[in-house]
Amino acid sequence: MVETPNRLNPDSQFNPYPRELLTPDQVGKYESWQRMYGLCDTPPPEGTEIGAVVMPTGDLDDRVGPSLALFIHLAKTQSEMPHLVITGKWSNANVDGGGVSAEKAVEMMRAKILEDDSLDEDFKRRLTDRLIAENEAGNTAEQGRFLHKLMEDGKIKGPLLADVSPYHVPRFIATVVKQFDNIDQDPTRRPLIYAAPIEFLSWHDKPPLDWNGARADEPRWKLALDEAGKMARYTKDVASEQEMVDYSWWLRAQGVEPQK
Repeated sequence: MVETPNRLNPDSQFNPYPRELLTPDQVGKYESWQRMYGLCDTPPPEGTEIGAVVMPTGDLDDRVGPSLALFIHLAKTQSEMPHLVITGKWSNANVDGGGVSAEKAVEMMRAKILEDDSLDEDFKRRLTDRLIAENEAGNTAEQGRFLHKLMEDGKIKGPLLADVSPYHVPRFIATVVKQFDNIDQDPTRRPLIYAAPIEFLSWHDKPPLDWNGARADEPRWKLALDEAGKMARYTKDVASEQEMVDYSWWLRAQGVEPQK
């Protein structure tokens, strides 16, 4: 794949991961995370009609603007308007009250749409009708299971496009794939799930404060290492590297060329 400024990956010449900051004992974690990133960061092929944009709660100031812009862009350019699903009962389980829920995030997105004078009133109505708050999932595995339920119930359809912070791309997508596999026990029922990492977020900075004042305590480059540790611990919930290799081949069989 040709490297372009609007495509973010840890080896990007435009925003490279700061490997020089790694200590010797962190290198293995980074390399594990980076391999999974390469397997999970598959952009939708040109001309793909996305059924639902999916944004997990967390790092909301990083994610809400880009996710809403992506949703509106697809709504304008596709033959059928996608849904925008915000999933998660909280944005930070480690603060009082859990931070900002999906329901609250959707309320704020709805307000942003209604305040946008560049959109006509009918289009605004159609956009707001396609917002879905999945307000029950308490962790990433539950987000995967509730996405499965939304699809089973016919409330959304694929392909899915995950709009998420870059450090969270591997665990989020690998978890969704694993949860569908756990439920269906049938690889042909896996979702087509593509990635749209939020662009140009500095690896050196901490995510900005959520609207309730909550945020991660580490810069993004360290959060990637934390994600590697979580993937190693949550083996029942997250697809393994080999399982994601298999998933990449399955995507290829659907006519999708996984990112190199």
